[in-house]
Amino acid sequence: EDEPGRASDISRIAAVSAGAAAAATVWRRAGVRYLRWHSFGGSCPYCTGLSGRIVGMDQPFLSAGDGFQPDGARAPLNPRRAVKHPPAHGKCDCVIAPA
Repeated sequence: EDEPGRASDISRIAAVSAGAAAAATVWRRAGVRYLRWHSFGGSCPYCTGLSGRIVGMDQPFLSAGDGFQPDGARAPLNPRRAVKHPPAHGKCDCVIAPA
């Protein structure tokens, strides 16, 4: 893959992650106790499988190495870190919201 495209992907992932982490921090301080995962329209099987999942504020949506394989996924998603907010993977188009 070309370096400009890779740099753009990394920048997008970092921006999504930072925004979701900041939102979760604000909601935590406001007293929110639960978060819900939301995907959009034409999402992949991973995002669709996570959509609607509710967790406690300090719980992950996916644990490291979970092996999450929803219907339609060709292989399991094995995150390297606990996924407490988007992105769950490189092409993730999801958001979190208070539940």
